[in-house]
Amino acid sequence: MNEPEIRATPLEAYKLARLALDDGTVRFAPLNHRSGVHATYENPGTAVCAEGHHHDAPAKECSCGFYAVADREELWRLGWQTFETPTLRVLLYGRIVEHRHGYRAARQHVELAELAGRCWWCGEQAELLGRRTRRQRYLAASCRRCAKYDPISADAASADLGCEVTFVDVDDEKASRRTERAILALQTLPSFTFSLAAILVAILTGVGEIAGVGGLLAAGWLVPGRALAERAADRAGLSAREKNRVIARTGAVALIASVAGWGASSIVAVAYAPTSMALTSTLLAR
Repeated sequence: MNEPEIRATPLEAYKLARLALDDGTVRFAPLNHRSGVHATYENPGTAVCAEGHHHDAPAKECSCGFYAVADREELWRLGWQTFETPTLRVLLYGRIVEHRHGYRAARQHVELAELAGRCWWCGEQAELLGRRTRRQRYLAASCRRCAKYDPISADAASADLGCEVTFVDVDDEKASRRTERAILALQTLPSFTFSLAAILVAILTGVGEIAGVGGLLAAGWLVPGRALAERAADRAGLSAREKNRVIARTGAVALIASVAGWGASSIVAVAYAPTSMALTSTLLAR
């Protein structure tokens, strides 16, 4: 890592970001969330140390500054590329720390924000930015059907951000329905089976604790289920962006199924706990 230096000529570089709404205005947000002044940033923007140190950003001994890489092939170093994360072409200037694979800069000017031309939710052609649910924090490339909340055209986003916002064609092949269903089944069927089997056994035997164990197994399947789903996506030859899209969609359903199974098992466990306790007391009395 070199000492910070002031560049007379701006450096062209690339980075990833997110798009957030701030009081109804589209703003850039860092890929890795930080609080305070770094929750969103202006364009052009001036970096401030997020660690609260009183020094000019970037400093050699700190991690502050605007991060970017020299070319697109190095973008993976900054995080995962999805249909939610635009690729930014930026000009870096002011104090710049040059690293082996990229830069940290004091000031940046975003010239272009490129979004994959595929809907984050359904994979169809993207036409605008929006959110499908209220809980979705950031704007994503969406089709008109999926952009149920805060639909914003690329032109309106360009005016807010102070740079051109464009959709670019991607070569990522959309996952087939069969693949999506298989990935969903890997994450939900075992969890559903654990909870249902435990509930039935608990009802038949009157031992409520069995249902409780089944509920824990159903909730615990989220981790291995996610790992198996990722392996299935890799075997299907899905690109990283399409894989992340499918995993995000099916993972949300798997989470709901897991919580529902755990809740139902817990109810049965509580309902049959007196029966199992009475049975245990009778056996001990003998």
